[in-house]
Amino acid sequence: MRLFIAIDLSHTLRKHLSEEIEKLTHMLGSDSIRWVKASNIHLTLKFLGETPENKLDRIKFTLEDITSQFSSFKMDVGEFGCFPNFRKPRVFWIGVHEHEGILKQIHHVLEADFEKIGFKKEGRPLTAHLTLGRLRKNISSSKLQELSTKLETIHIDHLGIEDVNEICLFSSVLRPSGPEYTRHGEFRLKETE
Repeated sequence: MRLFIAIDLSHTLRKHLSEEIEKLTHMLGSDSIRWVKASNIHLTLKFLGETPENKLDRIKFTLEDITSQFSSFKMDVGEFGCFPNFRKPRVFWIGVHEHEGILKQIHHVLEADFEKIGFKKEGRPLTAHLTLGRLRKNISSSKLQELSTKLETIHIDHLGIEDVNEICLFSSVLRPSGPEYTRHGEFRLKETE
């Protein structure tokens, strides 16, 4: 099973993301960019990769332990960007900002606790984002330059505040039509007081 840990999104936020993807597709096209279906967008916290099914119980136990340590929180969603930058875009995203530091703390504990049960540490800090699309392979340099110029004009404001009450365990199967995700558990954060 190809597993990852993520924060799923509300229907309302998915609707806003779908509208933004539609606008971006109109502005930038889909010849050079493979856009993500809004229904597949999530905030990945840790990619576990190919994992034997017999490790599933241990993973779930670890996630229950981690989420019991943290309270639910809010995150602001907005601000358009690209990795690594607008001149050489590979990944197109919307930013996620969580001002209390809970998201980074959760990520830190995920990395440490999953390393203890045999999963490799990421080795870089969490850059919280929601992937909207990826640059297709074999794009010409002139097309890339044209795309880069258009990217500089895009501005996406605040899309909303998302309440985060749980962390989810997903598996993914890569298909020609795009990835298919299956939930394998939801792990509740403590209620805020």
